[in-house]
Amino acid sequence: MGLEPNAAQITSVENFLSHHDLFAFWNGRPNGDAPASDYDPAAVIDANQKEASRCCGCYFELYEAILLRGLRNELDKLEGADKLAFQQALWVRRIKIDDETIAEAEQAECECMDEVRRDQE
Repeated sequence: MGLEPNAAQITSVENFLSHHDLFAFWNGRPNGDAPASDYDPAAVIDANQKEASRCCGCYFELYEAILLRGLRNELDKLEGADKLAFQQALWVRRIKIDDETIAEAEQAECECMDEVRRDQE
């Protein structure tokens, strides 16, 4: 009475997912050849940069705070592969949107606005 492995049993290393298969599964692209999402994180980042630039005048402190808040809001709306793609695009551009970075930008924004108000008096 021998035990024969069935398809549901893991009997060898060959039955485990390879590194490539795991990433293909994680990104939702079986075998890596499924069509990519229509979501373009670079275009979204560019649009946020353009909007922040339009709103801030010549003050980098205002630009940075507006941009980082806009990017964080965008990230909060995303799910799955689109969220991962957006995070990777931010990383490539070396843009951080963590709580500490945003808090520092908002502090600089407040100081800049205080300086502008003093100059206008």
